[in-house]
Order: sequence, then C-alpha cells, then structure tokens
Amino acid sequence: MNLRKIMHKLHLWLALPSAIVLFIVCITGSIFTYADEIMDFMHRPYSEVAVGASKQPVESILKTVRNRYPDDKIASMVAYTDKSKSYKMLLYSEKNGLRSVFADPYSGQILGESRAHQFFYVVAHLHSELLLGEPGAWIVKIATVIFLILIITGIVLWWPKKLTRKNWKNFFTLNHKFKFKRIVYDHHRVLGMYVAGVLLLLALTGTIMAFKPIEKSLVKALGGGRSEMKSRWAETETKAPLLSIIEKYSAVPGVEAMRIGLASRQENGIYKIAAGQEIGILTYSGAVHFVDKVSGEELTDQKGGVNAEVENMLMSLHSGKWLGWLGELLTFLSGIIGAYLIVTGVIIWWNRRF
Repeated sequence: MNLRKIMHKLHLWLALPSAIVLFIVCITGSIFTYADEIMDFMHRPYSEVAVGASKQPVESILKTVRNRYPDDKIASMVAYTDKSKSYKMLLYSEKNGLRSVFADPYSGQILGESRAHQFFYVVAHLHSELLLGEPGAWIVKIATVIFLILIITGIVLWWPKKLTRKNWKNFFTLNHKFKFKRIVYDHHRVLGMYVAGVLLLLALTGTIMAFKPIEKSLVKALGGGRSEMKSRWAETETKAPLLSIIEKYSAVPGVEAMRIGLASRQENGIYKIAAGQEIGILTYSGAVHFVDKVSGEELTDQKGGVNAEVENMLMSLHSGKWLGWLGELLTFLSGIIGAYLIVTGVIIWWNRRF
C-alpha cells in the first residue's frame, strides 16, 4: 500500500466517526465569529446616555449593581472614552448564568440588562466541550486533532500532480453539468481546497488552545510564564478611585475602550486592564496593563504581558479578528463550508459503499 492509499484510508476512516462532532464544532464556531457584533446590536438600547456635568464614582455604581443583583458577582466592566457611552458590567452566578448590566456614568442609574452573553457562553461551550464537561472537552480535543489530519490529507489527496492552465481551471471551478454524485464530489474537492488554508489555521490554533501543555510551552518559549508581580494591597486598605484609572487610560492615544477585570480566583490587589481601539468578548486590539489597586500606578510584568498577548493572539487567529472584517468573513464562511464538507464527505462514502 503506497502513501497516497494510506492517506486516503486515514481521510475516510478518521472522518466518519468524528463527523457529527466536527459538524457541531464548525457550525458553532461560525456562529461565535460574529458574537461581538450581535451583542453590540442587542445592547444598543442601553449603550447611549446623555452627557452630564460629572461622573459618579465607579465604586458607588458597582455598589448599586451589587445591591440590585445580590446573588451575582461582577466579573468585569467595560468603559469607553466616548462620553456618551454607558458602563457595561458582566455579572455571573451559578444560579443565573451570565448577564450584561448597563449603568449611566453620570446618574449611576441602572439602564437595563441583556442575556446575549449567556447565549454565546452556551455556544462557546458547545464548541469546546459539547456541553458535556471534561468528557466532552476530550471528545472535541481528539476531533480537533483528527480535523487537522483530515485537512492535511485532503490537500495531499486532491492537489493535482501537475498544475497546467487547463487543469487549474477544472481544479478550482464548480461544474454543475454532471450528475448529483459527481457534483457532490466536486463540491467536496473544490470548496475544500478553497478554505483549506483558513481551516488549517483554525484547527492548528484550536489544537494549541485545547491542549494546555502545548499552549504553556508556546507561552514559555515566547518569554511568558508564572507572574511574580506583587502589590501592596490589603483587604483593609483604601483602593485608588477607579474613575481616575479610567480617565488615565482614556487619555492614551488610540484607546477607545477598556475592560477592567474585577474578579479573580485569588485576589492579588492588581487590576488587569485591556485597553485599545476595540474590546470584544474574548479579544482586544490594544494592550494589557496591570495596575496596583492601592496606588493606581501601572506595574511592570513582562511575563504576565506575554501571557496575555499570546492568549489574545491565539484567540484572534482562531476567531478571525486578526484580519478585521475580512478575517471574520473568511472564518465564518470557512466554518459553514467545513460543516458542508462533512456532509458531502459522508454522502461520497455512502454512494461508494452502497
């Protein structure tokens, strides 16, 4: 058995048992591509406020939110340099899940809430673990590696031995003059080659993020690792006003929004602030800053900065954010076509088998 036949067997017999999982992963990945845009649209009724004379202390607004939602914890808040924008806070609890709450910076009034974040939380966990916890996560991990092998073997199997002007046209053109079986075969071959590059990027970044030892090795190789940054914060000390910190980074050129982390598993007295032109649900275009909660001063943390940059880079590549609207469109279409390739692959197998 030569190498080409071995790859054909791998392509077939690895694809069949993982077809349903890969179909779900492709569809949910496509849906999640436009999570930020969909949530921004749904949040529009609460995103604009009338500009007032002065803003309320952020701490008093957070207190109002905690009183309104006593069972929830505030994970983060997003503030904007645009004075007519409201504050957006992300709340979570085991009982209520995730919700976004909006508040007027000037009056401190709660404007409303949205559960759109919870929907995309479900989509993300369906994408990464099929909503089955750790067993589902391992199923998806194995399927992602299989997907990587399928893409590579598919490129090898369907790439023409010689690219002449004639077969180049036939190779990259869909022809609907044939019968159904041949049309399905051409769709699988031609569309697969069109999106192979993007799918390879998605499968590769997905594999790196799924297997934490691989991701940690990459982070370490790029200069990241365990952060040794310390703050002189203590439970009894007075913290620096959050409004002053927001105003400080609002004055930085190129910053239009910032996300401030307000909850962590171990309280360390340090705010992690992502500030830049755009702040998404999982990504940002800008930089991460570490700020002492007591003094309000920025702390130097090279390893922590690398950790955040690598995480953002991988997620940006995986979600298409790295290439703006074009990257998102390519990622969305590649996910849809990837699901279609699973369907056409099963049909091809069925036609040949029976």
